[in-house]
This record gives sequence, C-alpha cells and structure tokens, in this order.
Amino acid sequence: MKKNIEKIIEILKEYFQERHPEIEVAYIFGSIAQETTNALSDIDIGLILNKEKINERLYRYGYKAEFLTDLIKVLKTNNVDLVFLNEANSLLKHKVLYFGKLIYSKNEKKRIQFQIDTINKYNDFRQLIK
Repeated sequence: MKKNIEKIIEILKEYFQERHPEIEVAYIFGSIAQETTNALSDIDIGLILNKEKINERLYRYGYKAEFLTDLIKVLKTNNVDLVFLNEANSLLKHKVLYFGKLIYSKNEKKRIQFQIDTINKYNDFRQLIK
C-alpha cells in the first residue's frame, strides 16, 4: 500500500507542476496520509490556490467541477475528495495541517502563512470552548 501512496503523490506533484500554475500548496490528508486506507477509502486532497490565476469564465461548469473531473481521470479513480483550503473552516484546516502530509509547495511564503494562520485560529477556537 505504501508504494501505491507514493505513486499517487508522484502523479499529483507532476500534475500540479505541469498543468496547474494556480496551485501554490497541496496536502493529502485522511486515511491516505495516515496510511490506514481500505477498499472504501478516498483520496483527500487539500489545495491552496492563487485565485488571481483562475479565470472562472474559462470553466463552463466552474473551476472546481472541471478540476475535479480532470483529477479523477488522472488518478483513474472516482474516490477523490477535493478541498480548497483558501475557503475551508478552521477545524478542517487544522486537521489537514496536523494529520495530513505536505506533498507540493511552490510558494513557501504562502505555505508558512497558512500554517501560522491555522495554528492561531485553532488556538483561539480552543480558548473559546474551554
């Protein structure tokens, strides 16, 4: 299974580099990152995008729908869950950061800022629920 996960990561890195300049940072998370996959597991992918590089008018069904459709073809599976971390809630961001694996980073400044913001917001949230 580990070799399969490594293969998926290599496919994703190459795909992001060659076809999607708007992707700045990518994580995998969930069972694939924890290496606890089973027959029902999906591939959870979290992305940080440079939205200035996305022209929504070019995408008939919206950027996310067309990106996900293409990603399903590349990975040869329908079991893909795609999250845009720019729009995710603080708890999901925390889950991705702490339990996921960084697989691609084109913009270290943006990655570090994501980590700092996620940690700060999560700590603020923890204070509220105490």
